[in-house]
Amino acid sequence: MNLKHFSNQNLLENAKRLSSEERKITTEILHHLREIENRKLHLEMGFSSIFEYCLRELKYSESQAQRRICAMRLIRDLPEVEAKIKEGSLSLSNAAKIQSFIRQAYKDEKPLNLSEKKELVQKIENKSTRECELELIKLSPEPIITRSKERIISEEYTELKLTIKKDLKDKIDQVKNLLSHQNPEGDLNKLLELMCDMVIKKKDPSQRRASTSQQVELKKEVEAQKINKNVVGTLSKEISDSKNRKICKPVNRYIPGTIKQEVYMRDKGCCTFTDQKTKRRCNSKHLIQYDHIKPMAFNGETTVQNLRLLCFQHHKLVTERVFGTPS
Repeated sequence: MNLKHFSNQNLLENAKRLSSEERKITTEILHHLREIENRKLHLEMGFSSIFEYCLRELKYSESQAQRRICAMRLIRDLPEVEAKIKEGSLSLSNAAKIQSFIRQAYKDEKPLNLSEKKELVQKIENKSTRECELELIKLSPEPIITRSKERIISEEYTELKLTIKKDLKDKIDQVKNLLSHQNPEGDLNKLLELMCDMVIKKKDPSQRRASTSQQVELKKEVEAQKINKNVVGTLSKEISDSKNRKICKPVNRYIPGTIKQEVYMRDKGCCTFTDQKTKRRCNSKHLIQYDHIKPMAFNGETTVQNLRLLCFQHHKLVTERVFGTPS
């Protein structure tokens, strides 16, 4: 658009009008995000979260996506916030900071009640971002300083910044002492690498190889579980077309480690949920679970062919498709 022919007055008035329209559109976007999340459309499209949907489908930056999601959830709890965002008395950034503050207070087991939330919004109205931060720090510094940050500084290096509580610092010091033979200087980079290596070796199926003795022990364990039905036997409930449930024989839900490993390697440790329209695969590695393609309630077998990896959200989605939403 060529703005050179605009008079000074027209230019200023137009900018103000567009700013007002922008805030209105922003609140409409927030409503759309809320409804998309409620309908779980982002999951159907193969995204593991509404955050991933905002990043990859709507092309927001991480900070833009986070602000909108936080503001959307604040409006969900306090509908009056929408009008404040529209009129400009509460910026999107400040709305997101308020929601983050509320969420952190809940995590710290100091949840705010409805009147406290409304009072908090009133205190932040018509304040700059810096003034908002100072106000929140005065109320409770902990929710502000516990946020962690990542900043990429080169192709090879990323800067991590976080503030930790004394309990965690004590645990880190304890681990530092336990690993002092491998890391005599107590270097935090080296310490973190050693800790990660240990967890990966223990938890990542692709890093584990069952020895002959382990396989023998595994067979013994499976046989013991078959005998002790009180440990591994759970009642399977088959759902009929009329939604009436029939009690079936006990089902062994144990998945042998060798099968888990093969499934994990085949699926590359990622969620395999795929949008049938776009063929977009989720590929999330967060909260991965083993899922029976044909449910055990319908006599599905515990085999490599009948197992897949799904993230928590997509496992929940496919379970609700089959068994319905819990009341």
